Amino acid sequence: MSKKNLDEYLNEELLMEMAQFRSFADNLVIWIIGRGEGSIQYFHIAKGIGIEPQQSELKICIQFLTADYFHHGINKDVLNSNQRKKLVEFLGSPEKHIPQLTVWERIVITWNDTYPDNPLSNNLEMPDYTHLR
Repeated sequence: MSKKNLDEYLNEELLMEMAQFRSFADNLVIWIIGRGEGSIQYFHIAKGIGIEPQQSELKICIQFLTADYFHHGINKDVLNSNQRKKLVEFLGSPEKHIPQLTVWERIVITWNDTYPDNPLSNNLEMPDYTHLR
């Protein structure tokens, strides 16, 4: 994506404290939560649209840089093999509202907007989350 398109996208996005992305396998939803959660770069997965991760029956955190969970506090759940496969497919799919971006690219951008002091590379390659550990 060109710098101009990226800037246009960022200017059009309404950035909130919590960003929720559409659901994938088993009604799972990816969240980026902007509450100063430290230096580890990760995203949440919760079960159910509109259910905040802390209130979900599933509490999962996955690191951006490696195919590893980030277990901390109440966030200790894991995905089964089918859910991991569906996660990879979902992250590689076109973003619903901006089809020139993948879902992965959009969550990276959202992380960077939420945590400008701890950014990810805009060209970050997605780890193989089928091998989450």
